[in-house]
Amino acid sequence: MFDLDLFRVARSMPHPSPGQRFAQLMTPWGERLDPDRLAESTPHPRPQLRRDRWQSLDGWWDYAFVKTDGQAEAASAWRTAAIPDAWDGRIVVPFSPEALLSQVNRQLQPDELLWYHRRITTALGTGGAGTCGLSADAPGADTPDHHVILHLDGVDWACAVWVDGTKATEHTGAYLPFTVDLTDALRAGNDTCDLALCVYDPSSAGTQLRGKQRLDRGTMWYTAQSGIWQPVWLEEVPAAHIVTATLEADPDTGRLRVHAQTRGRGTLTVRLCEGQARPSAPTASEVSAAQEAPALSETPAAQEKTREDKRANSSSVFKPCGAPLATGRADAVNGTVDVTLPVANPHLWSPDDPYLYDVELRFDASIGEQDGTGVAARPGSGVGAQLGSDVSALLGGADASTQPSSDADADMARDADVVHSYCAFRTCEVVPDAQGTPRFCLNHRPLLLEGVLDQGYWSDGLLTPPADEAYVADIQAVRDLGFNLLRLHIKVEQERFYYHCDRLGMLVWQDMPSGGAVPEPNRSLSFPTVFELRQRHFRDDTPRHRRELGSDDLAYQAEWRTTCHDTIVRLGNHPCIVAWGLFNESWGQFDAARACRDVRALDLTRPVSATSGWYDQGVGDFLDVHNYFRRLHVYGRDGRRAFVVSECGGLTYHLPEHSVLPEGYGYEMHDSAESYAAAVQALRDRLRRLWDKGLAGYVYTQLNDVEEETNGILTYDRRVDKLSGSRRTQPVRPLPAATSRR
Repeated sequence: MFDLDLFRVARSMPHPSPGQRFAQLMTPWGERLDPDRLAESTPHPRPQLRRDRWQSLDGWWDYAFVKTDGQAEAASAWRTAAIPDAWDGRIVVPFSPEALLSQVNRQLQPDELLWYHRRITTALGTGGAGTCGLSADAPGADTPDHHVILHLDGVDWACAVWVDGTKATEHTGAYLPFTVDLTDALRAGNDTCDLALCVYDPSSAGTQLRGKQRLDRGTMWYTAQSGIWQPVWLEEVPAAHIVTATLEADPDTGRLRVHAQTRGRGTLTVRLCEGQARPSAPTASEVSAAQEAPALSETPAAQEKTREDKRANSSSVFKPCGAPLATGRADAVNGTVDVTLPVANPHLWSPDDPYLYDVELRFDASIGEQDGTGVAARPGSGVGAQLGSDVSALLGGADASTQPSSDADADMARDADVVHSYCAFRTCEVVPDAQGTPRFCLNHRPLLLEGVLDQGYWSDGLLTPPADEAYVADIQAVRDLGFNLLRLHIKVEQERFYYHCDRLGMLVWQDMPSGGAVPEPNRSLSFPTVFELRQRHFRDDTPRHRRELGSDDLAYQAEWRTTCHDTIVRLGNHPCIVAWGLFNESWGQFDAARACRDVRALDLTRPVSATSGWYDQGVGDFLDVHNYFRRLHVYGRDGRRAFVVSECGGLTYHLPEHSVLPEGYGYEMHDSAESYAAAVQALRDRLRRLWDKGLAGYVYTQLNDVEEETNGILTYDRRVDKLSGSRRTQPVRPLPAATSRR
């Protein structure tokens, strides 16, 4: 059926603005940001693997741009280039130099290297107080068995790390974290060391993963950013410690399965506890008031009180798990350990009731022999080593066999690796309902996915939010408007984002970042938009088609597979994530059928969208289409996959004082708030009526304006909600129970 609205297509043609300078828009949080106090107010970057002893390194660093003889030289020189003798100035980490909040506001070019430098000091080896937050009487503060780990959660794109003039490691991949053990350097340097990072990022001049970043930004492509863009922090761990922990909470079997990777031999004890009271989400009025409060209205005393409140709410010292509902333990074998806990009648997690259980993991080093990590040997019991009286009592009383027999054993117990985490019990799947229509089901009940596209860009921080509270404000705005899902678009966020979605009950559709060669407009946009039916039969596994899709670079393919695998492993514990999206609108698409099989081999607990928009390969759990220019309808159903419109809308209401350009870009222009709100409401009403026709979900474009794209519900600076005062949608009516495949 040829129902393309050519007039709407013509009215929506972008108006390129090459070279036109953007207005500088600050968010309310960015306006109040104090680089000198940034580290103090930074919450723990990893809520699902939290230790008490850590320190943020966000704040001021030195930086320098170094020109090379061309991109080819820069592509190799980042590994061996000499550390600069002088620095261009100071940069606010973790904001990229292209972002306003970095206070640099300069684009890294493909033929340049970007250097960072900072000197750090810790209390390791001195037993005294220091910037690492270790007190003089802290167990292990002066113990050589403890290690200080440097965490770099996101550096775009290639990075070499130098410690005291010696290269310690190198890393490629903008969306994956990596670590460096600084212990030896700190000891040799009297508890101080010199950090230097050399970064190379070709952005859209390369084929690496980059999402929607473009050097030639415009319309649906945004400012390229580079360098450090996620938190940098230190953490102290015992020599024998937990490296990763996977928590699989299965409500159907009533079991929590914990799989941990460890360094060193020891015993893992897992305790599951009732969820503690968590901070409630702010109301819409509270968010609005916080956003509109003038930055300079606070007195110095009030500003200090705000910082103290932030430190209290994100304290580096976490309360211990309460009385456990279940406890289990097992010994690590060859660096892995598995513990399974029975959980009777688990409390289910859902958007209406986002219940989280607290989990405490404790790894006690084995006693009695020297293990492979160099942990000092002490005579002891081996299996079921001494755990200390606090844990022993919780495991069943003060039995003499589990009490410390000496001061040395007590010290060993205190030096155990204690990690705080959480989990949630819920299921998500695509199964047929009682009428045989494939539906997305949460906890075995059909649920209409009502989502908003989230590009994850900020007017002052680009890909980095200006504050942790900004995540909460976005999520709450979406909830207040009656949506239940965010489609995180072509980006992997900081883990704080997923934590807030977990605790606030926001479902997340997680896209994988795209890359490859810059897509050819006709193949990636014009052709599939006009010829809706023909595009469904375009294969992505032939050499010629891969060239047309920009995915024929083998290095890019390897990076995409690695990033996809590691992203699923890294984020798999978050209950908010209910679907994985692999390829979007053909950008860098290749072998979607194989990729779908690989993802399912990693994670059987979530459905998969293999191709979003077009060039469907007939695989995955969703028939996933984009519809901006046609009549909204359900089509192409195959009886196996749920039908979703994962992009639609794009309605535009341009507010010049909150936009970067005098003119905006979108798919349907409105000149008043009333017209815009009515059109958005009418669109949602049409979509919801398609439930009876087989629609399983939709995603409205989009959460906020991004640069010249002004089709957001919120403005780019997050100061205006364009739908404020509009009629809220009503909850979808009760639906029939699903037929589970279990």
